[in-house]
Amino acid sequence: MKFLDLLAYEVESMLLYGSFYFITVKSTVLALMNKPAKFIVTPKVNEHITFLHAIRNHYQGILFSIFTIIACIAISGSYWVLLSFIPGCFGFLFEMQANYLTSEEQAKADKLQSYSNKALQSGNTETVDWND
Repeated sequence: MKFLDLLAYEVESMLLYGSFYFITVKSTVLALMNKPAKFIVTPKVNEHITFLHAIRNHYQGILFSIFTIIACIAISGSYWVLLSFIPGCFGFLFEMQANYLTSEEQAKADKLQSYSNKALQSGNTETVDWND
């Protein structure tokens, strides 16, 4: 693997895991209050995701990260907190990545949609073989 590919992978991994922080806190608080959490799943079909749609789905995580950054800097005076909470501001980018599927990824998504439709049919016991 080339160095730049590895570096891009590391940055994407950091952003991905950092973007989970808000949903983890929100789910924990809702569970403590005995309320169900609602998760917005990235569409697995040919639906184009606009920038505004992605921001609308992730505005709570972005605001949570910004307010946490401001509060932590005000309390501690240290900017190291940016490393932990800046990734939460960029979670919407992963939803927009669904617009750029490779042909192999699109084939898998189409296959998954096909199996999902078949699973809804009564009596269908067909198994999924992802290696064919």
